Amino acid sequence: MPQELTGHRPAPFQQLGFCVLSNKTCALILPPIGRHHSARRRCTKSLGQFTVGWANLYPNSRNVVPGRALFSVEFRHPDEAALEGLEAKLREGVESIASAIGLGQDVRRIFQYSPIVFDEDCVAKVAQAAAIHGYTQKPMISGAGHDACYLNRVAPTAMIFIPCVDGLSHNEAEYSHPQWCGAGANVLLSALLFKANEG
Repeated sequence: MPQELTGHRPAPFQQLGFCVLSNKTCALILPPIGRHHSARRRCTKSLGQFTVGWANLYPNSRNVVPGRALFSVEFRHPDEAALEGLEAKLREGVESIASAIGLGQDVRRIFQYSPIVFDEDCVAKVAQAAAIHGYTQKPMISGAGHDACYLNRVAPTAMIFIPCVDGLSHNEAEYSHPQWCGAGANVLLSALLFKANEG
């Protein structure tokens, strides 16, 4: 559930110089809300996650106090009611902090994907296949827009993840050892065979 947040101060842009920050309110103070406000504590106590993955500052000059900060916050949680609660907490925190320091603020939801539940039997077959091969395993929740999320609308679906070195993925430095890739392929083949042979 991505949110787009904007913080802006009423005064015109000004040079930083030798100033007291409280006298030149900085719109950049809003992005830390996305990292530190109570939604983070609420997320980490549950299955939720969030990230501040994108930010723009205006006028984006190294010696000018930002007059506007625009950034994104994306929430992920397997329960839709929990997502709504996290969004409400974010809005509450932004409004409270911004009003206390005289910043204008705007929070808008830019899009939403409802949580997806995969087919229980397919998930069980994947777990069974991993166990047959003696691989360690654990259930995982992914909020990414994988093709399987759309396939799940028309056919029973599950997903198989393999490890990446140091947990680094979606990055140019991502690497999985060949034996890990082979293990994933073994689990996929065995799960398909289990499913094909049932009944």
